[in-house]
Amino acid sequence: MTRNRLTSVIIALVVVIGSAAALVNAQNISRTITLNRDAKIGGQILPKGEYSIKFVDGKEGQLSVVRNGREVAKANYRLNKMDRPASDTVLILNAAADGSFQVSKMEFKGLINTLIIE
Repeated sequence: MTRNRLTSVIIALVVVIGSAAALVNAQNISRTITLNRDAKIGGQILPKGEYSIKFVDGKEGQLSVVRNGREVAKANYRLNKMDRPASDTVLILNAAADGSFQVSKMEFKGLINTLIIE
């Protein structure tokens, strides 16, 4: 019975250490962007201005767009790893058929992952 208990404790420690390592690799990030024109993020039209983008670096998921302390949009994103960290913050906008602009990609200065907005 002592051997079974020891095995259970070792397995539990491995699970806890693995979970902690996963949390260390994923980091909550908040970056400021400026839209110089009205644009869509996640289907939501955002007026030009300054916004905070909140996401988890190193993990695909959903980002939040915040303005004046209030969440104004959410969008799913996937990651694309670059060869080296971005030298500047860059937003890529695509023109839609209706004449509006859609944010399709975000690169943040110092981060190696590009966010591809879905």
